[in-house]
Amino acid sequence: MAVSPLTKAQQEAVDALVAARRLDRVAPDPARAAAFLAAASERISQLPLLTSVVVAYDLAYDAVHDVGEALPSRAVSAREQLRCSLLCRAGA
Repeated sequence: MAVSPLTKAQQEAVDALVAARRLDRVAPDPARAAAFLAAASERISQLPLLTSVVVAYDLAYDAVHDVGEALPSRAVSAREQLRCSLLCRAGA
């Protein structure tokens, strides 16, 4: 699984959000990304222990959010993308 570049329209939309100060450009932060992925993995590992559907949903949602936070924190390799994909799928 490879990172797909943004289309011209997508890049223009992102640039417009940056220009409007709705988004900020940030430097990659591998340590931050690793921390979010570790938190997501920890949450996912707890799902089989839960009996409440509502609590399991909340935990899975938080795990997917952690993965989403990790993605912009670093240049994500294909292996990490696959891991993120699997975590998101497990949390869905």
